[in-house]
Amino acid sequence: MQRRVKVILLCLAVVAIVAGIAVVGGKTWLAHGHVDVVTKPWTGTSITGDQKVADFEYLRTVLKENFPYFAVKKRDLGIDWLVRSEEFEADLRATPDNASYFLELKRIVSLIQNAHTEVCTPDDVAYLASFYPGASPWGQVFGNVDVGNWNDYWQRVLPKTSRTSLPVLFQYVDGAYVAESSSGGAPLPSEIPLGSVLTAVDGMPVNDYVRSLGDTMSLARDHDRNLSILPQLYLYDDQGKQHTVDLVAPDGVSIAVVLKGVDPTTAHRQYEPNVTTTILDDGNVAYLGIRSLTHEAVARDRDTIQSFLKENRTAKALIVDIRGNGGGDDAYWKQNVVAPLLLTPMTAVMTTGLPSGAYSAPFIRSKLGIDWFRRQTAEQLTSLEWFKPDLYTGVTSFLRQPLTVSPEDSVSFEGRVFLLVDDAVYSSAESFAVWAKATGWATLVGTRTGGDGIGFDPLVVALPNSGIVVRFPADMGINPDGSVNEESQTVPDVVVRQTVANERMRLELVVSDSTDVDVAHWLLGDAVLKKAIELAKQ
Repeated sequence: MQRRVKVILLCLAVVAIVAGIAVVGGKTWLAHGHVDVVTKPWTGTSITGDQKVADFEYLRTVLKENFPYFAVKKRDLGIDWLVRSEEFEADLRATPDNASYFLELKRIVSLIQNAHTEVCTPDDVAYLASFYPGASPWGQVFGNVDVGNWNDYWQRVLPKTSRTSLPVLFQYVDGAYVAESSSGGAPLPSEIPLGSVLTAVDGMPVNDYVRSLGDTMSLARDHDRNLSILPQLYLYDDQGKQHTVDLVAPDGVSIAVVLKGVDPTTAHRQYEPNVTTTILDDGNVAYLGIRSLTHEAVARDRDTIQSFLKENRTAKALIVDIRGNGGGDDAYWKQNVVAPLLLTPMTAVMTTGLPSGAYSAPFIRSKLGIDWFRRQTAEQLTSLEWFKPDLYTGVTSFLRQPLTVSPEDSVSFEGRVFLLVDDAVYSSAESFAVWAKATGWATLVGTRTGGDGIGFDPLVVALPNSGIVVRFPADMGINPDGSVNEESQTVPDVVVRQTVANERMRLELVVSDSTDVDVAHWLLGDAVLKKAIELAKQ
């Protein structure tokens, strides 16, 4: 009898050990699945035409199987990138040297028109590599010896940029590009009146000029006017060259100005704090402006924000202004802004579409963890009223995940929250907007956002014959109403547009503000902020 018990106990122990190994192995498989990095060693020789084409064919295959937005771009912008393969291959084969090949590939990838999809420069690779541990899928790419050797090579041979910015920044406002400041916030050149509207660049109408930039950068969209736009327009050119810009001054007079580039490394830069705080409406409204959600700023800005929220916890309303914020790290808005203001946890269910490509699988598994096994097919979700499968070409499975933020160091704020947004709100700033609207945590005020904020970090792939690293998203964020976030973005609860007249008034008030951060001083010229204060009084 005792022998039988010992045998049973031994068998149970073996089962427990095997199960434990399986669990550990499963977690390792989820977090650190193998990425097939196919980059060949750097040999010091020129990349041949056949190798350039083979690089592109490999990239095209990876993107076709793993990038979810080709159908979206065709539907929204009329872009069919995949059908232009022969044209792109001919362009790459014709490049005379390695450096021109790198730059041509960068141009071709830019034509996809997704701001998270790009050829990474050597500096980009070094920066991104610092964020990912070696065992993660990202770390396997960045830590690959051959990829590293190629990146060192590209750092040596790529031409140091000779591009300079002309000394003027144009802000897109209500269908027009308004002259606001010079490089780094410095004053405009004397020949350009503040608030002038750009009408043409070197004789090309401004909207045509902006559209022509689509092969070098990702453009935003003015849905109301069906225009490709840039929320902020800088004009760039090689050193020594110049542009003629046609403008309409605030007094209605048309002028033409010839501008030469300014070396961005020597141009005057005006300090612009990442966090701006003030009290408005006789102490009833607290204002918190945030320019960026960068990873580095999460810890740096925490105490500043926490102190401000504590000091103003009895305000009737809080306005959080993220206009112009291109994103960074979701942890910024979760930890620094939302958690201290909550009294109880709040949750929004975020839906993501996922491709079936083999290359993206280890990256997706590492981000989803055990939720990898909770993916659902379109057939399993068709009963949901908002689900629109015809929009989701490019993905084959879906995951609905609760995104919960819980109170932490709560300041016991009980007032209303307003979130100001515009067309430059993107990436993690967009995820903030989506979550805030879906949960009802805040009332969104402003204009349609920039999108692509639901999901996780873009993937990276290194090409076989050049080690060039390309970054792209493999997840399709789906809005609570079933629309694709990259395509439809987020429409605020209260739509308010800044007019050109409003903007000119705001600019004049900003110029007369000796601190340049006194929000109350230029409030009269900010239609969106004025509307939020009006709503706060109701």
